[in-house]
Amino acid sequence: MGATLNAQLLNTGNKFCYTEAYHVYMESHLRYIRNHPSTQVFPLNVAMVHSNLYNFRGLFLDLGIKFEDHWLTLRLNEFTHDSELDDSVKSLLLPNENLIAGLKRMFQTTQSRV
Repeated sequence: MGATLNAQLLNTGNKFCYTEAYHVYMESHLRYIRNHPSTQVFPLNVAMVHSNLYNFRGLFLDLGIKFEDHWLTLRLNEFTHDSELDDSVKSLLLPNENLIAGLKRMFQTTQSRV
């Protein structure tokens, strides 16, 4: 039998993005990312929220956000679990992909020295 969808998604992208060290590193940069001029406020329409109610993963996939960046997008918007999407969420902060890619490169550089 084939792997579950969740297992397939968890094996996508950069493996380091799922580590505690990466999470600690990115947590320390959240204010920088939130305030960066390239970070955009993305308005959510009611239909988009309702079709993914209590399912940020589904919303992020609909928005084309890479699975490896789901955790970061949650934290950037001050959420801790993908089930927190409800009717009160009207917009999301979405970081610039180049900004995040640069932070990932810096993380990898610091990890290679450890």
